[in-house]
Amino acid sequence: MNIESVQVIPYRRALPRPITTAHGQYREREGIVLILRDESGRVGIGEAAPLAGVSTDTFAECAAALSGLMTAGRSRLDPAHWFSDFSHPIISMPPAARFAVACALGELKAKSVGLSLCRTLSGEETCARVPINGLLSGATVGETQTRATALAAAGYHVFKLKVGYDSPFDDVRRIIAACEAAPDVLLRLDANAGWTAAWAEDVLSRIPLERLDFIEQPFPRGQWEAAQALAHRFGIRLALDEEIQTIAEADHLIAQRACDVLVLKPMVIGHLYQCFVTARRAQQAGMQVIYTSSWESDIGVAATLHLAAALGPHPPAMGLSTAGMIADGILRTPLAIDSGYLAVPDGPGMGVEPVEELLAD
Repeated sequence: MNIESVQVIPYRRALPRPITTAHGQYREREGIVLILRDESGRVGIGEAAPLAGVSTDTFAECAAALSGLMTAGRSRLDPAHWFSDFSHPIISMPPAARFAVACALGELKAKSVGLSLCRTLSGEETCARVPINGLLSGATVGETQTRATALAAAGYHVFKLKVGYDSPFDDVRRIIAACEAAPDVLLRLDANAGWTAAWAEDVLSRIPLERLDFIEQPFPRGQWEAAQALAHRFGIRLALDEEIQTIAEADHLIAQRACDVLVLKPMVIGHLYQCFVTARRAQQAGMQVIYTSSWESDIGVAATLHLAAALGPHPPAMGLSTAGMIADGILRTPLAIDSGYLAVPDGPGMGVEPVEELLAD
């Protein structure tokens, strides 16, 4: 397989609603669509969309790296290395750009053998419908309650609530509001590393802990042992997210049995197949694995959805609630969450198609 052409297409889109976290408020996303064509006319797509405050790379760095591929031509890409993400020059790229290339090459490989990306990754039974956690992004108690009611009615069984960005008092009020609005739903609290020890103690001592699925990244990077002690003290599960920016960091947490749940953001980590391998190691160590998007377009979400489906037939709820939020002018058919589930698209590769305007070379 040879790469005959490379297209690099930037985009900027407003989010349908602001998302507030301890890292700040996000109102729009920008990213880069990568389109590769092989000698048989097959198309492989990927996306680079680093997230400010979370990713270690920038849009400008990714744009420069991917434009370099376009200038250098096919000699710099070797589809034979799609499975490892470590071929030169992919390994030297910024993480999000590396993820884009790995996804596009992976899709070309999957299409060449007539399989979906998830089956190409795992070679085993995959999941056809992946459960999704509903994102409670309202900044006020009223907004949280309204959205929780709507998500419960839409069929979601697990919510993720962003906390840690204003005060313990406000966290507690939003948590109670979500619990009252959806009494049968499990709640994940994501502090995005925004809690202090005192803040965490204050919140956890005043909420119904039996309603929690887990707490996610309560403290800043490097404080996972304190987070682990906090979770043990309150008898709740711990998930780690911002603690993981590289595959090596994920492997270290697995070796240390540092948490109950490993949260992997492929766009931030910058790998495709290596994320799959790491997830398998975590599962073998008795840890749950959850993939989340970085609020990129449906191209990046589709790739992460295939990673989630490759975990097996019964994965936990994934952090892909932004599916369908950024698809206009990018994909012919947006991803659509139905009753709290996201169907894995049919067909070889990722099963999604760019709009004709993007394919025009």
